[in-house]
Amino acid sequence: VSIVYGSCDYRERRNLWENLIQHSSYCSGKPWVILGDFNVSRFPREHSGDRPLFSKAMEEFDQCIRKREVEDLRKTGHLFSWSNKRTGAEVVAKKIDRAMGNWFWFKECSDFQAHFSPLGISDHSRCILPFQWPNFPGVRPFKYLNVWASHPSFLSVVEEVWSRCVEGSPLEIVGQKLRMLKPALKEIHRSYFKDPVSVCTSLKQELYGQ
Repeated sequence: VSIVYGSCDYRERRNLWENLIQHSSYCSGKPWVILGDFNVSRFPREHSGDRPLFSKAMEEFDQCIRKREVEDLRKTGHLFSWSNKRTGAEVVAKKIDRAMGNWFWFKECSDFQAHFSPLGISDHSRCILPFQWPNFPGVRPFKYLNVWASHPSFLSVVEEVWSRCVEGSPLEIVGQKLRMLKPALKEIHRSYFKDPVSVCTSLKQELYGQ
């Protein structure tokens, strides 16, 4: 676990980006999570009100994230983690606090979620990452069946879902599109493919003339 605090000066933050890139080599092959105040947003949409341009500071932060091969953890709570604590037209809110993990973190600890609590007396939202294994009720995992690819509309269904415009990091985009594809594939299965047990029973009856 790495805790960070980014300087308010984007030039000084470059040292942090370089240190994180170097530190990622020590965490190679192991789960690694980074949380803290980076003092910069990654995307223009992470600002309230009129979205700013994709600034040089945002670009450098985004490049650092890509080089480290980390992405945001699943999160709940507030989108914006900082506010100038003003009201009305003068309020400014941004997402400058994050919790990110590498590929091995998502592989071993995918059930962990970061929670961003409402602002209190501080101008920052608390980022809470509970380090205990969640006790989720049993859920049947979604499994892809090769037989779906034989259906004439399979490719067009996948293409239609994959062409939808989704915002987010590359990992978030893939995850959202897979979630959108899931009900479409289930509908193909329900509409065109029978239950395997019923198919086997029917074939046995035909084979043995029953």
